[in-house]
Amino acid sequence: MRMKTKSDKLKFAGFVGCLVLIALLINYFFGFSGAPRSTPPAITQESSSSPASAQVLARVDNNAAERAQFIARYLNSSPARQSGTKLIASAAVDEAGKLNLALSSALAQRLKGAGINILPLFFKPEFVSGGLFDDAFNGSSEPIKDLDLAASLDAFVLARQQVQYSTNPTLENVITASMQLEIMARSVAGSESTKTWKFSATGAGFTQADARLQAEERLIKQIASDPKLSLTAILSTNPN
Repeated sequence: MRMKTKSDKLKFAGFVGCLVLIALLINYFFGFSGAPRSTPPAITQESSSSPASAQVLARVDNNAAERAQFIARYLNSSPARQSGTKLIASAAVDEAGKLNLALSSALAQRLKGAGINILPLFFKPEFVSGGLFDDAFNGSSEPIKDLDLAASLDAFVLARQQVQYSTNPTLENVITASMQLEIMARSVAGSESTKTWKFSATGAGFTQADARLQAEERLIKQIASDPKLSLTAILSTNPN
């Protein structure tokens, strides 16, 4: 075997040194500096409006529309609120469960006054047929909340009418109608205070319709002249 000369050793050492230097440079560039990182995409106005957020907005719009349709099913529109004026809805229901406009109007005529606007057509027939009239008359707060009545009214006045008939054979079978009317006034804000009244009247005729009509006319006269029929007690609790 040929002995390595001093020159050969120097060449070999130089070659190894070059390899070491190259390895160090590679390690420095990739190990220390790290691989180049990609720049995250900028958030644009379009990307913020994701499909999910659009669906949420659509649901909100749909819920608002559904609620408006629900309220419109039971209520007619009311006048715009004016400072210093109380808005009161009135509704009377007869013994058949139908709105009685004659009695509603009689209540409106009696209760109206300075600073008080009575609305006898505020409630639709569905307010009665859907059971909300009975719930409100019996003291439930659910109709007030469900229909957001505080946004439209200061109070409401509800009247429930009942009639019984009897026949008197000694008076050529004349029919007597005995009519009772319960009235309840209730504020829709604050303590939701209530006030109640009761009226009764009789009418006579050869038919039930005639007897009933006379009894109702007498009730309307009582309503028009009764000094105790007032909304002062309930409106004084509502500062709006």
